[in-house]
Amino acid sequence: MEAKTRNPVCSDFVQNSAFCPCGCSRFACSPDNQAAQRVIETAKSMMRVMPEAFRLRMMLWQLFLTLTFRPSQSPTISNRTKILFAWLRDVARADRTHFKRLIWIARYEFGNGGAGHFHLCLAGLRTFSCRDYEALWFRRAGLAQVEPYDVARDGIGYVLKLTSTHDPLLQDNAPMLSESCFEVFRRGKPM
Repeated sequence: MEAKTRNPVCSDFVQNSAFCPCGCSRFACSPDNQAAQRVIETAKSMMRVMPEAFRLRMMLWQLFLTLTFRPSQSPTISNRTKILFAWLRDVARADRTHFKRLIWIARYEFGNGGAGHFHLCLAGLRTFSCRDYEALWFRRAGLAQVEPYDVARDGIGYVLKLTSTHDPLLQDNAPMLSESCFEVFRRGKPM
């Protein structure tokens, strides 16, 4: 007599066969697949609630950056934005890419020691050199940490600060998106 095992999803018992009594394959009811299904359901709900965040996650980002201002510098909102744009233009020039082809999203954050910083996701580069981009930022404003974008670390979620609680400080530092990012949205295809 074959041993029966309890199927965690189906209310029926499953014999050691290729399919559950409900008609699905046994893998579909396995704990690994249940975790995958939760991720899919979370993505679907995020797509309904925050379609822009979902679209941003679908893009093929190349770099995740943290651009920190020197502690002696405390630029105003308009000045720090000007410094960021000047640096992005430097990056485009170093890459021999037109500035408007760069796709980026950035958010400014206040630092603990008084030195604020930007978190940034960047795409649209032909080639990239993390050390060269760090050097460009150092000449302009301070220290930079530039690394290849890792989907598993969810850089977009970090830049957007997707949380379930409302933080009034984050409202003052809303994310900035490049015009080319909106163009990708209008095309309706992931980059």
